[in-house]
Amino acid sequence: MNENERLFLDALNQYGGPFKKGVINALKKFPDIHILAEEYPAGLGDERTAIDIVASIRNGQCICYFTMECKRALASYKKWVFFKETASQSFKLGRCMVNNMDMAVSAHWQGLPGIDFCSDGCEITAGKPNPNHHDSHKTMYEAKNAKVFKTAPDTIHKAAIQATIGYLSFLQERSPKLFLGKEIPHKQIIVLPLIVTTADIMVSSEDGTGVDMSTGLCELKPPDSKPWVGFRFPCHPVTTDTGADQRVGMAKTSYLSACYGQDDSTGDIYKETIYVVRADQLAQFFKSEALDTILKQFTKLMPEPRSNPPDDK
Repeated sequence: MNENERLFLDALNQYGGPFKKGVINALKKFPDIHILAEEYPAGLGDERTAIDIVASIRNGQCICYFTMECKRALASYKKWVFFKETASQSFKLGRCMVNNMDMAVSAHWQGLPGIDFCSDGCEITAGKPNPNHHDSHKTMYEAKNAKVFKTAPDTIHKAAIQATIGYLSFLQERSPKLFLGKEIPHKQIIVLPLIVTTADIMVSSEDGTGVDMSTGLCELKPPDSKPWVGFRFPCHPVTTDTGADQRVGMAKTSYLSACYGQDDSTGDIYKETIYVVRADQLAQFFKSEALDTILKQFTKLMPEPRSNPPDDK
């Protein structure tokens, strides 16, 4: 292989397509998971996107769909650091449709083992040291070889927007309103959005108690590496059309209630929990107690299957 061919293949490998294929291949190893589609077209309001992967599993009497966004970390050093939710103790887990009614499902944090729910996050990358920078507190060797760390909150934010739009679009395609009285293919469904990434996932335990209010800084403890987190992402409607985003139906009522202090849950109406999973932990996630507990919260709402009528004979 000559140098041009190697550079060509290196450039192609930077594209996310091979990584997405790797995620699909990993999912195929689970006999209970069905790959529904890749690059599934989706849209919400004026926003258009495609869902990288849609997979499903049977869960009792219902079907659970996973809409997945695949994000490969291109840099050799890249960490996604999240901060635990401290303002709320009850978290939205996802959305479902039960008996032709779509709804969100929440649970208290004490009943959700094995997963941290986070309200904020940023990406940390390390670049090459600046040869012209010299810190008087370091030797010249240390200064020249020190990594330069940068924060980039937009990376996670943009991935979460794309994941949320795809997830809500997929759910609304299965809304009873779109079938106009026809038989709905699956009357009981769960939809959960995932971001699968090669970045290291970390969670900070900082709760604000050590912050110096004159500088806004504090003595941070090193964050802990995690295989996955629940990212409570604020995704406001991108439209006022209730047909494009059915969450808009409660907007005016909720805003007025918030102004008069009558609705403590207003802040959660447009927050969607996205499950951010490290790619090499994807298999463990699908077998985890965390996912099992989340799905059980949904199945509590599902009606019991009808038993056969007694035999009169």
